[in-house]
Amino acid sequence: MFENLLCKRFPAKGNFDFEKIIWRAFDKQMDVFVAAQSKNLTEFLEGCATKIRNGEERPIKDTSTHAFPLPSSADLFLLLKKIITESSKLCADPDALLKQLVEVFRQCLRGYGHGCLTAFLPQVSSGYQGTISTASLLQNLMREDTTIRLTPDQQFFTCCLLATADWCAETTMQLQEKLKQRVPKIDFNQEMELFYSISNNALTILVQDAESACDAALQMMTKINWSGIESVGDESPYVSAIRKHLRATVPLIRDYFADRRKYFAHFCLKLATQLVNKFLGALFRCKPISVTGAEQLLLDTHALKTFLLTMPSVESSVVTKPPTMYTNSVNKIMSKAEAILKIVMTEISKPEDFIVHYARMLPESDSNELQKILEMRNMRRSEQQQLIQLFRTRIEGASATTNASAMPSAFSAVVSLATDGIGDSSMRRLEKLVKKKL
Repeated sequence: MFENLLCKRFPAKGNFDFEKIIWRAFDKQMDVFVAAQSKNLTEFLEGCATKIRNGEERPIKDTSTHAFPLPSSADLFLLLKKIITESSKLCADPDALLKQLVEVFRQCLRGYGHGCLTAFLPQVSSGYQGTISTASLLQNLMREDTTIRLTPDQQFFTCCLLATADWCAETTMQLQEKLKQRVPKIDFNQEMELFYSISNNALTILVQDAESACDAALQMMTKINWSGIESVGDESPYVSAIRKHLRATVPLIRDYFADRRKYFAHFCLKLATQLVNKFLGALFRCKPISVTGAEQLLLDTHALKTFLLTMPSVESSVVTKPPTMYTNSVNKIMSKAEAILKIVMTEISKPEDFIVHYARMLPESDSNELQKILEMRNMRRSEQQQLIQLFRTRIEGASATTNASAMPSAFSAVVSLATDGIGDSSMRRLEKLVKKKL
């Protein structure tokens, strides 16, 4: 202010100019300002963590119908804006001072991500451990308090942490674009990646929570005596249990992400993909299986697939078509499960015909998977080996021969393209030599 008054009272004349003459005297002491701001930001982060820890800034489910960023995230960027504004008034070269502050800002953003977001993400247990009896599994299926491993408030808080990280990533990008107008080399990409990583970690926790609620049902599936099933009825209790768990969880997450639909879409995709792969793994453990048992499992598989294809809109008044990636992911694994069960039901009158039928039903399968399916049929080891050897000879062997025969022609085409227009005789000799070796 005083310097501005001097400039107005005594305009520049000859060698006399008061413009920034006082500022320049303090340029070498700007490290004091930078250190002070670093200390202020550190204290701010400690205060944020304390508020979250003692519950002062820990949102609960009843406070809102959808997840929202923590208030401290907005306070953080307002504080950074205040520091930037102050720095432009303190020295003759504010851009040089801004360069020093950028590293402080980066440390602050990383500190907020690690100390105020990641540090408070809840931990989810990874399913049942050890041996569990069928009676215990039945009890777990009937007890509603085992369906959700995170409390409703923990679910909501995790969604809020995700929303905070997502908002911080977007705001950090805006901050970078604004500061680049003054200092082009400013880069906050690592900090943005950190916040997006935190968002993904929070989403993974939500998926694990919803997925683990289905573990008891899948274990119950493997405990059923599928060789003793005498008739096909309605869907099995484990399918009803999975549906019940997902009907309770998915609508909540959808409501929490009402203004962040992309994360709900990712949630459904990850949950469905991991769940169908778990289901396929459980299916391989269902052995031995009779024809009637396979028919019941086929009915269960179709019922579960039908539900999963509509899961994103479950309990919603507005039914929307799920993304193609989601539909393809569910159909791919569940269709494979259906094909496996159809193979289990197939009568083996001629081994050659069975192998051809198997390769047609599961074109991407291999001999290891064939062995697992034959074990589901409870075949004797000698009979299994006969079919596996036939598969290796007729299917895997033929595939290997086809791939090997295709290599020389493919390589020849590549070499021809490379040598097109080149008259060097040594290149031509190299091409002939390679063809001879192949």
